[in-house]
Amino acid sequence: MKTRMMKVASLALALVLLLMSITGVSAQSEPDLVALLSELTFEQLLEVNQIVANLLADKAPPAVSQAEALVMCEAGDAPPEWDCESLLAEMSLPGVAVENTAEDFTVVETEEVNDMVISWTNHAMKDRDDGTTFYEWAKSEYPDWPEVDPVNWPTAPNIPNPLVDWFRVVNGDEVPDGLEIPDTGERNYCQVREGEWCTNVVAPGHYMLYTGDGNVPNLWDGIGAEGHAFSYWNVGDVEARLDGVFFQGWRLTGRYWNGDALPYAVVGLHGHAANNMQDLEGELNPKGTAFNAGGNCGVPGGCDEVRHTVVIASGNAPLAIITFTTFKFE
Repeated sequence: MKTRMMKVASLALALVLLLMSITGVSAQSEPDLVALLSELTFEQLLEVNQIVANLLADKAPPAVSQAEALVMCEAGDAPPEWDCESLLAEMSLPGVAVENTAEDFTVVETEEVNDMVISWTNHAMKDRDDGTTFYEWAKSEYPDWPEVDPVNWPTAPNIPNPLVDWFRVVNGDEVPDGLEIPDTGERNYCQVREGEWCTNVVAPGHYMLYTGDGNVPNLWDGIGAEGHAFSYWNVGDVEARLDGVFFQGWRLTGRYWNGDALPYAVVGLHGHAANNMQDLEGELNPKGTAFNAGGNCGVPGGCDEVRHTVVIASGNAPLAIITFTTFKFE
């Protein structure tokens, strides 16, 4: 009997504190609330407890957007149960989710060409409304994938490269199988605080290259001691939107010129990126420089190896994923 009375008293006091919090009742009213609740039976108190729980649920804040959650944490307005220090790093706030993801896919065929692993997805096997699939078209139209040799790419594939005989040059200085590099790219890409989510937009007929550590859920995991290079090539007619985490890396985007010869642009872009990242002799790192100038390899001599991931996609639907590693040989 004594134990039951203690339970009643404890539950009554807890309910008083909750009711005062919800209704804004002043502390002067506490004795009256205690007296009122103490007259109830334990079963009645349990019913009141359920009512209070429902009130708390109704009062709970709605799910917030990623941007709203960030602002609340930055301004100190976040609910006390949020661990903003950790949440800002991981962006795993209640109600916040990755909104722009790659379409679900399965790998249906894998092949190895010149130390590259090419994984074709189920999206590449779908009819394109012309009786053919992207896989069939690519097998028919794409040239053979050349080897990625960073030593041969001291320059980017937006200008002629006399070291590579398959990289066409017309009209003196035009590279029809290359790509444009419209600017110097974005450094510390999409960072307010390290590790926040941001949305990558890749327009139709465009590529996006990112070098540095990062992660795009279900598509690319670029965290580790090695260098990392990730590119996305949108061969569709709708833009791609992908949320990811990027750790103060470098991003570049522009158009590619010839979708029928896309392997050449891919190899040229990644070959040049690896040349920079591995501190090989090139435009960015002329012979004799003491410190590697770029590519997000934070050591004087550059990365010993770079892990590359290439995604060819139609909008957010991956068609082929190509992975390979380049090594620095002294």
